[in-house]
Amino acid sequence: MKRSKINTVLNQSKEFIKSMGFMLPPFAYFTPDLLISNYEKDSNFFNFKLGWDITDYDTNLFESTGLTLFTVRNGNNINKKNNNIPYADKIMISREEQISPMYRHIEKTEDIINRGGGFLCI
Repeated sequence: MKRSKINTVLNQSKEFIKSMGFMLPPFAYFTPDLLISNYEKDSNFFNFKLGWDITDYDTNLFESTGLTLFTVRNGNNINKKNNNIPYADKIMISREEQISPMYRHIEKTEDIINRGGGFLCI
């Protein structure tokens, strides 16, 4: 995907999430430069892969085959040593008529909650 398309999707997604009454954490609004400058201050942000993921699954057809995802919290397999279940808190945006051909975890727990209206088919 071209950066201009990614920027458009990011801005639309931030507005949509806000319209649903959800407040994103401050790092959702970091510029690339701000992310890099905060790397040393908060390496957990990078270690736990927090933030935005936008994909067209290498189809170049984002409107029909894609997914927008924002990771708020993300567990990892280190938690298993403490008998905790790795858990992720993610916001996913699938647009009308848009499909996501793959998304899975082998060992992770996620709740799927449709908060944006419409029909969610899994």
